[in-house]
Amino acid sequence: MEGKKNKFRKQVLALILALAVIFPLSLTGVGGSVSVEAATVALNRTTAMVTVGQSVKLSLTGAPAARVSWRCRNTNIARVSASGTVKGVGLGKTAAIAVYKGKEYICAVDVEPTKKMSKAINKLILVARKEIGYMEKKSLKNLDSKKANAGYGNYTKYSRDAAPYYQGEPWCAIFVSWCMKEAYGLNKAQKLLKDWPYIACRFLPGYLPSYTVPRKGDIVIFHDGIAYNHTGIVTEVHGKQFWTIEGNTRKVGEVIPEGYIVCEKSYDLQKLPNVRFCRPDYTLFQ
Repeated sequence: MEGKKNKFRKQVLALILALAVIFPLSLTGVGGSVSVEAATVALNRTTAMVTVGQSVKLSLTGAPAARVSWRCRNTNIARVSASGTVKGVGLGKTAAIAVYKGKEYICAVDVEPTKKMSKAINKLILVARKEIGYMEKKSLKNLDSKKANAGYGNYTKYSRDAAPYYQGEPWCAIFVSWCMKEAYGLNKAQKLLKDWPYIACRFLPGYLPSYTVPRKGDIVIFHDGIAYNHTGIVTEVHGKQFWTIEGNTRKVGEVIPEGYIVCEKSYDLQKLPNVRFCRPDYTLFQ
């Protein structure tokens, strides 16, 4: 008799387990209905900050790892492995995205410069800042003086040293080339700008990645509604405000594509809808 009871208990238990598999979300017990909720699917983090070369591990909890795919929105800034490890490869902000059952789970990724990269960017800005107040010349005389022989002939030491063929031409882009050469030497300057000598800002996005949000060390290119026609070096960024050092401009609160002096200026990003920021590859200094 006892054997029959044990056999009956096993049959009942097997039936309950079978029902639990078939109806996992609603089991009925003596006390009423008991809900069994599906596991919540979520990223282990929704923001991450790394320096270039650093990595951070992301995971999608509540989802089988084998069924999750990963990608990065901008692979010039960060890359992600098939297992969710995100590595910073270039300066900027992007997103690492996990995809599970057709739904995207997004982690905002901010990639910052290493100490060596920051030092290199600061060196460039220091070179540019020392040139503030330099005036273009009316002839080839006194090119090394900041103010002597000032005029409107577009003659500068920047063209003489970085792009002599273009002496007497508008020089805002040539000023950037000169600063790069002074800060890093010709070889590194050529690698950073890729377009050498940099003499026309409309071509630069074809050589360097460009963004709508600035970072310190970027090369800004301004748009007049028809074309890109002025450029400078981004020296600082705070929220929607950014500062630049520009050649061939004037000391007024607007974009001046044809001036006569080196100035430091600031702009409200929201008032410049077509502005772009080209980013040299400062990972050369890692």
